[in-house]
Amino acid sequence: KKSSPNLYFVDYVLDQLEKQYGNEFVYFGGIKIFTTLNASFQAYAKKAVESHLDYLTQKLRFRDLGSKELFQAALVSIENQTGAVRAMLGGRDYSVSQFNRAVSNNRSPGSSFKPIVYLTAMELFGYHPGSLVKDAPKIFEIPGVGTWEPHNFDNKYLGQTILKKAMMQSANLVSAQLVDQVTPQKVIQTARQFGIESPLGPHYSLSLGTSPVSVLEMASAYTVIANLGFLNRPYFINKIEDFNGNILFEHFSRGIQRFPRKSVYPLLDMMRGVIDGGTGRVVRRMKFYHPTAGKTGTTNDYKDAWFTAFTKDISTSVWVGRDDNKPMIMKTNRGLTGSRGAAPIWVFF
Repeated sequence: KKSSPNLYFVDYVLDQLEKQYGNEFVYFGGIKIFTTLNASFQAYAKKAVESHLDYLTQKLRFRDLGSKELFQAALVSIENQTGAVRAMLGGRDYSVSQFNRAVSNNRSPGSSFKPIVYLTAMELFGYHPGSLVKDAPKIFEIPGVGTWEPHNFDNKYLGQTILKKAMMQSANLVSAQLVDQVTPQKVIQTARQFGIESPLGPHYSLSLGTSPVSVLEMASAYTVIANLGFLNRPYFINKIEDFNGNILFEHFSRGIQRFPRKSVYPLLDMMRGVIDGGTGRVVRRMKFYHPTAGKTGTTNDYKDAWFTAFTKDISTSVWVGRDDNKPMIMKTNRGLTGSRGAAPIWVFF
């Protein structure tokens, strides 16, 4: 069917295979491709995205509402233990737009990038959830660039606090100070260990997630936290058979321990706090009671709303935004955050 939500996944797989084996083999070789896609997960993803985007469009009445296609979303869900991609939705309606927003790396993750910053500081400087930090306005002197003055969401500050609380409330100034201590280059090294391959600029603003990444990368990075430091690269194909049923390719999971368990567990604990009493508590308000850890993400001009979180079994990342990259500002003049824009889709899914 033209509007089947599975087509984003199928297109992506065929595209990868064409690059590897060439069109002739893929389309005329009589091969059978067995993928990791779970069709019911995919249907749930489409339903979750459609219902929440419709709700946002109707209930919140955005300032410059033109078409119904104003909002777009992407969702990727990956099995923690294996790296198998179980769902990939690249937009709200394939028949309207075939552009795959789940794999394009042109959107900034905002605060959902902060766990990578925190882990860098924990590894290098021995920070832990109870470490005292200061969340207060500060001007940073950046060599060769000048000054940088980041702000917190709503310009509210926690003052003297502990690292766990700073993560729960997504304090920008704490994240900025951590990057100042560890250097942007070290944060990029950590991101690479998490499997993030998108280009990342060595800027201080990396602390606020200003370098664009893909939804696929975010979901995969969070599986590393769910697995206490173990990375299974995401994969889409279980096996390929030729027309006689001979196996031409079979995927074997070969995970790598990228971080010590004892480093990652405190991070996981802080991210549980985000859901139980921080910026992600909408998950509990919506009566989702399973053990969960994750992080909201809102870019500072409300162009992107993110929510990435994991249960024991799967890590799922959701992005909501507009294709024209305009800010999502409601009639009340409030911007759309990760917790209002993306987290409900995650919960429904």
